[in-house]
Amino acid sequence: MTARKLLSFCVPGGLLFFAAVVLIKWNLIDPWLGTIVQIGPGAILITSVLLGWRFNRSRLVFAVLMLAIADRVFLYFAPGANALGKLILISTAILLPLNLAILSLVKERGIATPHGIFRVCLILAQPLAVAATWRYHYDTVSVYLDYPIIKASILQSLPPMPLPQSAMIAMVIAFLLLGCGLIRRQGPIESGFFWALATVCFTLVSRKPGTVSTFYFCTAGLILLISVVEASYAMAFRDELTGLPARRSLNEFLYRMGSHYTVAMVDIDFFKKVNDTYGHEVGDQVLCMVASKLAKVSGGGKAFRYGGEEFTVIFPGKAMEETIPFLEHLRIVIESAAFQIRGRARPKKKPKTPAPGKGSRNSVPVTISIGVAERDEENVKPRDVIKAADQALYRAKKEGRNRVCT
Repeated sequence: MTARKLLSFCVPGGLLFFAAVVLIKWNLIDPWLGTIVQIGPGAILITSVLLGWRFNRSRLVFAVLMLAIADRVFLYFAPGANALGKLILISTAILLPLNLAILSLVKERGIATPHGIFRVCLILAQPLAVAATWRYHYDTVSVYLDYPIIKASILQSLPPMPLPQSAMIAMVIAFLLLGCGLIRRQGPIESGFFWALATVCFTLVSRKPGTVSTFYFCTAGLILLISVVEASYAMAFRDELTGLPARRSLNEFLYRMGSHYTVAMVDIDFFKKVNDTYGHEVGDQVLCMVASKLAKVSGGGKAFRYGGEEFTVIFPGKAMEETIPFLEHLRIVIESAAFQIRGRARPKKKPKTPAPGKGSRNSVPVTISIGVAERDEENVKPRDVIKAADQALYRAKKEGRNRVCT
């Protein structure tokens, strides 16, 4: 994991988790703790419902709903050291982490849909099932919950576990499931679920029902809320297909530029023909390949997805003549990339020892045309520089494509 990915994984979810622990441990939040636990749960639940409905994030709504139920049940029933309190604590420690982990892996299915209604019913049925178990089968279930699943002798020399093995194993399984999800796709929401789970497990292991547990559950809900806001921001400012910053990011970046920069407009030659001949799936592969090369452009350039098959590269602080060698090198790199059509049997990642090819392989010639313009007295505003670069791009196409024009 690179330093950048590690930072995006830990911030803000990990930062909020550790901040909550420090605030409680050092009693830094005591004067406001009562007010927070009175207002926090309701405010986070209502905000989650509104955001989940507005941005179609049903997993956020269901996760916060589970946290709210666990908090109320934990608060009103678990404080006692009686049989009911013990069952509530262990059941919550088993069910809540597993539910969060599973919810992080499932797809968005909406709230007021058959799938959404089924999930709500499933969430609400769990506390009812625990209540029925306590009422009719407590003795039997209690034996299974306390049963030492792992009977290794080394465990006897260790300090006693804060929870029975069944609960601790459930937490480990939940983290493993979340880990699999993070390997498959690491985004703001996946990271948010990880840190929300860490906060929940820390709360349950601490065994401090009351204002402290409510504060931690609110922290977990807040982490999930912020992760959805982050994901929505990423969708608006980053192109999902290529991973490059999107046009909105380009506009903001341009208005932060000073009075000295160069803009290059890049277009994939005959891209419509590629789509018509090989299909949109191959077209998407071509876009991703070109984007990966653009992301590595030298000379201090920063690449953006402008729209369709067009990209933009900004060179802050550089004159147009300085950027030409870097753009020519970029054009040659893409021309010589020898793009191969990904077959159904071709792995998504390049293997260490490629298997020998069978039969002929289809290749798609990919070239780009580039138009370049710099900010000067004639082109002062960003839109004027973009327009000038676009006109240069038109000249590159008119002169035969696969070239850089100014």
